[in-house]
Amino acid sequence: RHRLRWSAADSRTGHTRCPPAKQKNPPVTEDVSQAERIAILSEVFSYFKHALPKSAEAKAYLEKRHLLEAWQAERFETGYNSGQFHHGTRKAAVEKGLKVGLLSDKNHKGYQVWAKNCLIFPLRNALGEVVSLYGRSLTNDEDQRHFYLRNRQGLFPGYPPQETRKVILTESVIDAASIPILPETFTLALYGTNGLSQEHLQALSTLEKLDELIFFLDGDEAGEKAVKSYCEKLSLLPWVQQRKIKLSKVNLLVSFPGQDVNSILDTQPVTALVALLNRRSSPEVDPRQVSPIGSTGAAQPQQKPALDTSHPRFWTFDRATARYLLAGGVKAEADKMRVSLHIEALQGNAPKYRKQLDLYEAPQVERLIKEAAEKLALEVAHLEADLAALTEALEAHREQEAHKQATREESERKAVIIPAGTVEKGVAFWKQSGLMQQLNALIGRAGVVGEEKNRLFLYGIASSYKMEDTLHALVQGSSGSGKTHLIHAVSKLMPEEDVISLTRVTESSLYNYPRYYLSQKLVVLEDFDGMKEEAQFAWRELQSKGEVSSSTTGKDEQGNLRSEVRIVSGPIASMVATTHGEVYEDNMSRCFLIAIDESREQTERVIAYQNAKAAGAINREEQKQVQAFLQHCVRLLRPIPVINPYAGKVYLPQEAHKIRRLNDLYQSYVKQITLLHQYQREKDDLGRLLTTRADLEIAFEIMFESIVLKVDELDGELRRFYEQLKDYVQSQPTGKAYAFTRKEIRQALRISKTQQHRYFWQLLQLEYLYVHAGNAQGGYTYKIGVWDDQEGLRQRLSAYISGQLAELDQ
Repeated sequence: RHRLRWSAADSRTGHTRCPPAKQKNPPVTEDVSQAERIAILSEVFSYFKHALPKSAEAKAYLEKRHLLEAWQAERFETGYNSGQFHHGTRKAAVEKGLKVGLLSDKNHKGYQVWAKNCLIFPLRNALGEVVSLYGRSLTNDEDQRHFYLRNRQGLFPGYPPQETRKVILTESVIDAASIPILPETFTLALYGTNGLSQEHLQALSTLEKLDELIFFLDGDEAGEKAVKSYCEKLSLLPWVQQRKIKLSKVNLLVSFPGQDVNSILDTQPVTALVALLNRRSSPEVDPRQVSPIGSTGAAQPQQKPALDTSHPRFWTFDRATARYLLAGGVKAEADKMRVSLHIEALQGNAPKYRKQLDLYEAPQVERLIKEAAEKLALEVAHLEADLAALTEALEAHREQEAHKQATREESERKAVIIPAGTVEKGVAFWKQSGLMQQLNALIGRAGVVGEEKNRLFLYGIASSYKMEDTLHALVQGSSGSGKTHLIHAVSKLMPEEDVISLTRVTESSLYNYPRYYLSQKLVVLEDFDGMKEEAQFAWRELQSKGEVSSSTTGKDEQGNLRSEVRIVSGPIASMVATTHGEVYEDNMSRCFLIAIDESREQTERVIAYQNAKAAGAINREEQKQVQAFLQHCVRLLRPIPVINPYAGKVYLPQEAHKIRRLNDLYQSYVKQITLLHQYQREKDDLGRLLTTRADLEIAFEIMFESIVLKVDELDGELRRFYEQLKDYVQSQPTGKAYAFTRKEIRQALRISKTQQHRYFWQLLQLEYLYVHAGNAQGGYTYKIGVWDDQEGLRQRLSAYISGQLAELDQ
């Protein structure tokens, strides 16, 4: 039941930190068994859950607290207490309410309702049963905002699942509900700065895979003191010490002073919370408070011998009777401790004793002790103690380095907080009329030259990486046409922390990423042509299914071989460049096909830009500012569900290649256009964005060329060559009857021999060309066999879909 979900936080004006006496006291309850209490609370909470969708006031409060979408997506549970669950003839409901404290008798003059006009959150036990309730008032009355039933028990949103590795601890329920889903991470509410209970500790201590506790409390002095106090106490617990669980904190006092987790969402997108979590640090703990449990504190702990690792190739470990030198240090292999060991006696003239061994292999260690004792005249007991101490020192050093590496990797992850002024400008940008035209103009100012339709198309595809339905682009063009430059230029307009750019992908590399490394990322692949078939298969699975899995063989803790399944989860959005689009039939059907503009006019635009750039006429700083602004704009977009009421009223041409997938791609791009207009579009009762006719028209206009490519038998690059060839033949005196040679076309159209050979071979296979005369020795002449009307096809497709769009509102 307790899947990883959004968690909950509290308040606009700060949390109530007052003692229970200042909070609204719950009514006195009658004696009731735990089983009966659970049954009553489960029934009442079910009533509250069904009441919430009917309350506009409650939904408005959720939206005000930026929790409406999370609740609609069922990422946490809540209900609404209107104070009427006991009204009418519900005698049984009154009795149950009195038993558990939801009602109190006002001297036979009616009943006082607990937590009236409040959102109600369930507190659950280890079995997932509702054992208590928390109420959050819809108003901000300082003395009556937070309501708990007497004898509070249970956790929100519940007990963490056993696979949890990291637990985030927030100050309130509302804060916990505000934090998004993170891999192998669970969020728990503490119910205030002094709310870490024995039940919390019991639940945490049972998580065998737990490796980190993260405090995400409010940005005030009370929150800072609470984190320090909790960390000092937790560090003394045996299960924390034995498992070496890391204690971390998010310091809001520095980045967002006076704010809490939920109030940050007033000015920042939810990704800002993830960015703050990625910036977490280790709290400063008084070392005097972290002595081992059971120590009196009078005796100073024995100082371990120092392992000197300052030299890059030779580490030294000094003891009373010998010096130990480790050539090359030690590798980071958790199940091995292989060393090249040099032992030098501090007394006598015996030469150094050298040995390679694994310190985890007892027979090897015993053999070394025996041989070294004889050759260096050292006591066996001293050598045993020295090697045991050396092994411990190496383990500690290796663990310290692993922690440093993990910290370094976390710090390298980009953590971006959008400046408040930029948030307002970004929202205003998304709300303006003529959004797509304004967006296209900004893309041009960011340094993307020409390609007006393609660059806007690619921007929509790239920005889908945040959404549930991600999109993919396959950009076709001849060598040197600028296809790689185009996809990289567009990728720079996406948040850099979410972009992965790859030059080469090996056969098995996509199977070996950490499970969620690629999830909700934009992956840019510079050259698809060098990808081998196995890598292409994994790539297609990531695009279609959203994950890849592989069965491999590994060793368990006892060293036994066993099978295990490795999973790499998506979804991803992608942009790929290729010169051989027609070769990748399976990949083409999963992507939008985009043909690079290789016209003379585009070439002139590119050359003019290059010349202006060389002459210093391009303002590079302005381009960087526009790029940064567009990145922030994407960070403001949220993955909101979309409903297209026109989905069954517009049909693509049946002659399109793989019409089923093309229709799915079209519907997905329409959805993406709606998402780009999310600050302008209306929502239904469930909070889903409603697609408008304008969205369909924009999507069709932008992706029209891609639809043409799907209908056309020739891919984009081959079609461009074929149209040039037809123009050349028709310009000759005999017109369509003109026969030509390969060399003649190569020189006339100024293409390489390799390109010309590939184009001719494909057109011959498709019977668009045929051999007119000649032989292998003297060469062949060719004629065009199919004089199709590409412009006519485009006009028919445009009229076909435009006609359907025009009839939508009739």
